[in-house]
Amino acid sequence: MSEPSVLIVDDDLSIRLMIAAVLTRAGMRVDTAATGREAVSRLEKHSYGAVVVDLAMPEIGGAEIVDRIAASGRKTKCVVLISAGSVSALNNIPERVIHTKLRKPFNIDDIVSAVRECVEGSIDDAYPSKRNYSDGPGKN
Repeated sequence: MSEPSVLIVDDDLSIRLMIAAVLTRAGMRVDTAATGREAVSRLEKHSYGAVVVDLAMPEIGGAEIVDRIAASGRKTKCVVLISAGSVSALNNIPERVIHTKLRKPFNIDDIVSAVRECVEGSIDDAYPSKRNYSDGPGKN
């Protein structure tokens, strides 16, 4: 069986590298994208079990990336990273592809758990869990 494949999309280099390192140690194959445009290009060329995406990004934002994933018909699930200024963007994106919403700052263990559930198929596609870790680290 091949390693689960995950795309991490965040314009913040430190967050992108931290998530990539932790998911790689957890046995996943990780690709990263620093911009929405780069993420769209990767999504056109590769299939991912999960996409960790920051909503607040310049140009092509996380909401548009999630929308494109939904429109593609793929079964890819998203772990959406939300900052204080990006909450309103959630109103415009299809819930069916969102597995988990995590508010920044987040607990890294929550990301690992959510991504694992996405790539291992432990959620029912018809009734995703819609887990929300919106209160920050240690307040689940």
